[in-house]
Amino acid sequence: MTLSIVALSGSLRKKSTHTRLLQEVGYLAGPDVSFVLFDGLEDLPAFNPDRNSSTSPQAEKWIALVRHADVLMVSSPEYAHGIPGALKNALDWLVGEDAFIEKPFCLYRACPRPVFAPAALMEVLRTMSGRHVAGADVTINLRRDYDIAGDVLATEESRALIQDSIAQLINDIKARERT
Repeated sequence: MTLSIVALSGSLRKKSTHTRLLQEVGYLAGPDVSFVLFDGLEDLPAFNPDRNSSTSPQAEKWIALVRHADVLMVSSPEYAHGIPGALKNALDWLVGEDAFIEKPFCLYRACPRPVFAPAALMEVLRTMSGRHVAGADVTINLRRDYDIAGDVLATEESRALIQDSIAQLINDIKARERT
């Protein structure tokens, strides 16, 4: 079985630890995983329920990626005790679409300190009818001074956390297919 993961970083920063964490997942995912890190967050227009996604090629691309993925993986910073506006905007584009209904998701955190944003993100994703795979969540305390993605997760413990997370996602999908 090939697991298809679409990853979304809620940060627009060039040297975001959240983006680099998700890049590492892509590097470590292995041959049984198709991994795409959505890179169009900044280009999504503001969601307007009066417009549909066909008016925005970027929104169409985003929705199609999520629709065809097995899993949505999200990593986000916390801004003013909440999730970043650009991330919420991307999620809003999925509301009213069939792309995320019962879609498994997990959260990756590049810092263990924030508590408000992860809780808010969890609430939004569950309200959107996503299905949380709690055993696949990962928190790794990354420093901001890394320049090369491959150096971010230099420890065996971090690599094992990511590999265990992916195994949990695969097991979850397989279990759902059997029922």
